[in-house]
Amino acid sequence: MKLIKKHISIIAVLLWFSATYAAQDHVILHGKVLDSSTKEAIPFVNIGIANHNIGTASNFYGEFQLKIPIALANNSVVFSTIGYASKSLAINTINKEEQTKLTVYLVSTPSEIEEVEVKPLNQETIGFNPKIKRRKSGNGAYSFHSTSMGQEIGTWIELKHSPAILKNFKVPIRDNEYDSLVLRLNIYSIKNEMPDQNLLKQNIIISAENIENETLVIPLDEYNIIVHDDFIATLEWLTPTPQKVTNIFFGCVSSKERNLIYDRVSQGKWNANHSPFNLRLRFTFDTYY
Repeated sequence: MKLIKKHISIIAVLLWFSATYAAQDHVILHGKVLDSSTKEAIPFVNIGIANHNIGTASNFYGEFQLKIPIALANNSVVFSTIGYASKSLAINTINKEEQTKLTVYLVSTPSEIEEVEVKPLNQETIGFNPKIKRRKSGNGAYSFHSTSMGQEIGTWIELKHSPAILKNFKVPIRDNEYDSLVLRLNIYSIKNEMPDQNLLKQNIIISAENIENETLVIPLDEYNIIVHDDFIATLEWLTPTPQKVTNIFFGCVSSKERNLIYDRVSQGKWNANHSPFNLRLRFTFDTYY
């Protein structure tokens, strides 16, 4: 009789464990990203499982929340941002207590300033060319896919003269319902027609308030951005999600040129928009060469 009761107890425990883990279809990480030396919060760190469209970004205070399906629990979460060495954490090594108060320390890395002599004798605008004749119906607008922090939309920029210094970045804003915006401009090298390495040595955070139906102009002189070849420019969504989801649209055109490029989440997989209209964002850069 005692043996039967013991077996029943073991079965009951096993059933309890099975029910408990079956109910947990996600692991939810709550935490903060800090500088390993100063212990200060690091804002806008890209966080996610590479190429699995599970990701986010830390907020201004370095805080983040990431919801991970149990099916991906054998993967690692990657933390990366300009100026710091990337860090990977195996999800299955994070215990339940740490999941609610995870602290991630990143180590800063010295940036190497490129020394290239460019005599700024000439100026030129690259990117969207308004002089190309297009159908009236070809002018439109495009938005981010959601309010997930860390997602990006961008376009291929053809460089006409090399090397060149990027002076200003311009993008038309359409139908913006946000009182304030926080975006990040990223400049990538190109591999297999998709973004590869971020060419920037500093974060370019764009903050704007009450902007609508006008062109946003971002001066770039202080960043000393020198490009040698075609590149992909993206805008990354870092605006905190309001209680009411609103809209923002950027100017775009239908074009026979390069497709619009996007990823849906931080650390996500890059995609090209292969719509029948072949959309292209109206990004432009003033350059010196």
